[in-house]
Amino acid sequence: MPIYLSSGKKHAGKTSIGIGLILALKERGMNVGYIKPIGTVFRDLDGRLVDEDALHIKSILSLEDSPDDMSPVDLTTETIRDILRGKEKKILERAKEAFEKISRNKDIVLIEGAPDMIHGNSLGLSDGCIARELNSKVVLVAKYDTEISLVDQVALGMTLIPKEIFSGVIINDVPESALEFINETVLSFLERKGAKVYGIVPRDKILRAVPIRQILEELGGELLAGKSAVDSLVDSFLIGAMEVSSAIKYFRRAPNSAVITGGDRADIQMAAIETGVKCLVLTGNRRPSEVILAAAEERHIPVILVPMDTMSTVERMERMLGRLKVQSEEQMKRVKELVEKYVDLDALLQDVEVDA
Repeated sequence: MPIYLSSGKKHAGKTSIGIGLILALKERGMNVGYIKPIGTVFRDLDGRLVDEDALHIKSILSLEDSPDDMSPVDLTTETIRDILRGKEKKILERAKEAFEKISRNKDIVLIEGAPDMIHGNSLGLSDGCIARELNSKVVLVAKYDTEISLVDQVALGMTLIPKEIFSGVIINDVPESALEFINETVLSFLERKGAKVYGIVPRDKILRAVPIRQILEELGGELLAGKSAVDSLVDSFLIGAMEVSSAIKYFRRAPNSAVITGGDRADIQMAAIETGVKCLVLTGNRRPSEVILAAAEERHIPVILVPMDTMSTVERMERMLGRLKVQSEEQMKRVKELVEKYVDLDALLQDVEVDA
């Protein structure tokens, strides 16, 4: 029986957990397929819209299945409007046909749900509806924000997803400060409510980091120096808008950061380079001096020039960090380690009726 990953809120980490599960199951010698039946965020692939998550997983895991089968339905605005007008789109039939193709010669198929479990509910396209149509068991990925948010996500899942296909929960992204309480108190509470918890995955700096190459692409910037280090990971960003003496202390506390500052702030730029930050993002399309570029190149620190002002750049960075994906080899290795260490795969496979 396939595993259907659902979530109670957007950006819960379904895709990352899914990658970890696929890698861990492959390590056990299993042939694993992947499908995202209902696409919601798209990229153009040779004139065909393909779900971004499906395309990403196909790319980084080198899966052989066709993108058309991995992402069979594009739930675009126009598709939604056609459904509301009463036009027959045969969405469930198309999803089922693609799933059957993906399932051929596979030991197990991982199905990734919508951004959250209620997405498409009014159209009969919620995770619960699709999971039942595909005869799959649902595993809810519940992201920690607060204790009440966490238990509410699980309660909502147990309400919306039919009991006979609701398998259990993976709690994701739990900070170290909350781990003890989650393990000792919240876990018992959820189990008393009837929710089986397969694992509690802690927050991880490597997974919350972003490759500098992605920053370059997302901001539409120009790389001026440090090409050799564009695959390095950044786990935070700092705004360089203070006096140099304060900036140096600020930068030293976050060595894996990207510093965003004006292209005319040579003093801040040099301070960032000398303290060894991972990346410089210079705003306002103002090119730095050759001295700055030479110093950055010598220390293998990428310098990215962007046309936006500092505030707009910060806003773009915040949006990007809110929807991080596993990108690098280091991140793939790490998410696999986390799933293997913190998720009870044997129990999960037994409950979804797959031979381990």
